Amino acid sequence: MHMRVDPAARKKGVTPNEIFMSIFLLEFDDILPTALLSSPPPSCHTLIRMTRLISHWTSRAAENFKLLFQIRDEPTQSDSQKGEQGIRVGIQRPISPIVLLSKLDKDHWLALLAGFIAFYADFLDFNVLATATTKIADYYQTSKTHVSDSITYTMALRVVGAAIFGFFGDLVGRRWPLIIDLVLLGSLQVATIYCTSMNAFFLYRAGFGICMGAVWSLAGSTIFDITPPECRGLLGGIFQASAACSGLTAAGLNMAFGAAPESWKMMFWISCGVSYFAAIIRFIIPESKQFREAEEKRKALEIVRLQTLMEMHGTVKQVKRHHRLTVFCREFSKMFRLHWQTFLYSALFVFLTSWANHSYGDNYFTFLIDGKGINNRDASIIAMITKTGCISGMVTIGWLGEYLGRRRIAAACTIMAALLLPASISPSSFWGLCLGGWFYQFFVESFGAVLASHLNELSPVAFRAVMPGVAYQLGTSLSAPSSWIVNKIAEKKHIVVDGKSVEAYGPVMQATAGICYILMILLAIFGPERRGADLEHFEPAGMKIDDETIISHDEEEGRSSVADIDDERQPMLEGQKRQHNVL
Repeated sequence: MHMRVDPAARKKGVTPNEIFMSIFLLEFDDILPTALLSSPPPSCHTLIRMTRLISHWTSRAAENFKLLFQIRDEPTQSDSQKGEQGIRVGIQRPISPIVLLSKLDKDHWLALLAGFIAFYADFLDFNVLATATTKIADYYQTSKTHVSDSITYTMALRVVGAAIFGFFGDLVGRRWPLIIDLVLLGSLQVATIYCTSMNAFFLYRAGFGICMGAVWSLAGSTIFDITPPECRGLLGGIFQASAACSGLTAAGLNMAFGAAPESWKMMFWISCGVSYFAAIIRFIIPESKQFREAEEKRKALEIVRLQTLMEMHGTVKQVKRHHRLTVFCREFSKMFRLHWQTFLYSALFVFLTSWANHSYGDNYFTFLIDGKGINNRDASIIAMITKTGCISGMVTIGWLGEYLGRRRIAAACTIMAALLLPASISPSSFWGLCLGGWFYQFFVESFGAVLASHLNELSPVAFRAVMPGVAYQLGTSLSAPSSWIVNKIAEKKHIVVDGKSVEAYGPVMQATAGICYILMILLAIFGPERRGADLEHFEPAGMKIDDETIISHDEEEGRSSVADIDDERQPMLEGQKRQHNVL
């Protein structure tokens, strides 16, 4: 058998699987039907595309795995060719958090304040509901599983809000979509307080879930629009820690208002007040500078462009609306075709960590009361103490991830969380649960600590409200049944603890989280990373004055022209062209 492979094919990155397939088709063309080679049926096209896709994923996973062992802090070869000297794959000496915070100016602090309070308000209501599950069940005379259905609805519908508000966040800016969303959040919380039936309760919680889905992306993108690259890990950890701070607050409110069934309403009143306060803070802080500068540029050049388009589109107002929305939609369509693989990875990244955390965290308070027989006050104190470990861990891990690598720190800390999981559930004493839970919570949020910075760096820079936001909320939506499943199984299964039969929350929570941790470690080892990517210098989507788009779709290069977009997200169409280079 004579085989000849063009050396140029290797330079262009043709994978061994693609070389093998081409050689197979060329060498055995006398065996295969001629008609099949000249015009293969659609099923063969699908098989070839799937083979190329799997080959592409395999080669990228192997490359990402090798980069974990590259200790020297040098850019990858592909990044060097593109001039992206900011992408880092090695390990650096950490800089003190105090030094990093001293580099922040007024705009940085304001952006961090707005994002922190908005995300805190977003999760405060959610954590209040999780903490007060037993109270609400007693108030409406129903089961805890039935109440946890509202958590499922809230999580499942978050992706809808992320898509709607994220779209407008990239189109018109971060400020007003976030303000409107926070006002709606507060209003739905007030409506929840006055519900007279569980059906109405579920309806308002579903609406709350839609609005809840928009906050993370709009608040996070505001921070990373201007954050210095070296501060990104620390500020990302602080931003994500706001969710843990809300859990600490919810536990404190639950203890302060006592175990009376109707006390959950007072907790909701405080939560809605925080949402309105966050809207006021965001109103005071100006829009991101990228959108302000782009809008000024667009207005200055609009008159020139209108002279040529007036005859085609009519009035000035019609031209502005038509051109802006049309260009944005065209750019968004091309962006998604180029980056759908990154979108799926981001959603899976969030799905695993969300399933593990919600199956444990949403049921932890119920586990302390029903599984350990601890009273409401002591359970609240334990939850508050363990949440301090979570807050400390998110800030510390987020900071270290900037220098050790986000994937390295996430994998290492997930292993530690898996080892410490029994220590947070097995003890029967008050201080045993506090100590084991604190160390477990310190490591368990490793994925969450690097989540904001990691997903923003992987996403196309001009679509960092809609793409990471939808991926984030899609992952949480897919994990929506986690709390319900744990409740359902635990209420049916009982174990004996200290001679008493109790609901099996502990074993069910351990089994669920353990499976997720194994998959999370694999994802961190083989997944992509673009630590240090430039997120500040970009032109907002849809702001182009001419008829060109921000994202080009060059089949020969197969990559986006938006600044700092990862070459890993090449379209699979490139594989069709590379196939002809193998002789």
